[in-house]
Amino acid sequence: MFYRNDNVLESLIKIAFVPILGGIMGIVGVVVNLLIDVLVAVPFWLFWTVFGIGSKYFYVLPDTFHRIPLWHCIGIFMCIGTIRLIFVKNNTNVSNKIE
Repeated sequence: MFYRNDNVLESLIKIAFVPILGGIMGIVGVVVNLLIDVLVAVPFWLFWTVFGIGSKYFYVLPDTFHRIPLWHCIGIFMCIGTIRLIFVKNNTNVSNKIE
């Protein structure tokens, strides 16, 4: 006699959709990160180039760094986030031990 277990079918369906949801969440994370980088980089670029803070206070830098294009500034902020993930130690501690 064959016994049909609905819990097994439900768990198989969940296992099948986990990679799809993981891929979607990865794309959503990249889009949110890009949005945050743009929201931070645009005011920085305005203050640095348009309002002239880069020229006024950082006059020792070469002239090319005083007039950074907007997309270069956004790229710099994206690189800073990636470099921070690589070099900064993650201090989260996940443990199931009960002491």
